[in-house]
Amino acid sequence: MATPNDTWDKIAAFADGELDGEQCCELLREAMAEPQQAKCVEYQQQLRKLLAGCMDCQKTMRCPDELKDCIDGLADEHCVDCPDTAAPTAEPSGAATPAAVPPTTADAGAPVLARIGTWVPLAAAAALFVAALGVFFAASQNDGPANAGDGQVVVAAPFSAQLVRNVETRHVRCASGLSAPLQADRFPKQVEALGDVVVERLGPAATGLPLDLSSVGYDYRLAGLCTAPGTGAVHVIYAGPADELTGQRPMLSLWIKAYDPAADPDIEPGQKYNAVEGSVAHPTLVWRDESLIFFLVGDAPRQVEQAQQVLALRS
Repeated sequence: MATPNDTWDKIAAFADGELDGEQCCELLREAMAEPQQAKCVEYQQQLRKLLAGCMDCQKTMRCPDELKDCIDGLADEHCVDCPDTAAPTAEPSGAATPAAVPPTTADAGAPVLARIGTWVPLAAAAALFVAALGVFFAASQNDGPANAGDGQVVVAAPFSAQLVRNVETRHVRCASGLSAPLQADRFPKQVEALGDVVVERLGPAATGLPLDLSSVGYDYRLAGLCTAPGTGAVHVIYAGPADELTGQRPMLSLWIKAYDPAADPDIEPGQKYNAVEGSVAHPTLVWRDESLIFFLVGDAPRQVEQAQQVLALRS
């Protein structure tokens, strides 16, 4: 029986086109019998294709500071609050551990979170790069930070760095599948039924919220409860159209909660606030009415603004 390292060696060699016909057939037979191995093969091929595309640029470009920040931020988020981290099959990125950096005997018995602190698998690092690249390209296609269109966006002082980090981190993790809102199974799968459940959770003040964003190209994915912006918030996640270059889908996270003057930011009703001045990776808009406060985080400034204009309308 092949050892794990042998398997990763063969998968990497297959993805690089280094196996002969007989070896390819043997690996494919093993993949047919082991779905997880088949996923690893597929992800390794996709990863090489994406990275090869990055290397085929007409001219060499310096890594933009915004892209570096994306990678650094995703790496930080990858190291905390990851469910079922001990099970390799739970990693949504599907990236296999390559033979070039095999875990040591000491590492093999340690928790995954502890091992991340001492070494980072090449494939995981590359996966973070590809994810950040998708976010960066999606954002770079939108010129400038979100602006109000029909009203001014205020860069607001009342937002603490911890609050902004909470919603941005939760957006990235839930949008990528690393986490999910609480009690998501108790929320409807169709956006048409979402409004009634939101009213049940937040009260009559939430009646008539326009939660369908298909008019601006975003599909409803799932919803649930979340404490990132504070207790009792409903978290709704949307996905936009796939980017032609990277295949990545820009995501939106919307939080709605009852406004608590003692705990929530001191902002004026009816005014939109840009919580992250100059943010390219995750533009964040916040607004409230007399009863509710809304947090909207996304991957593309213009789309965040368009979505906010829809969400701010009452039926």
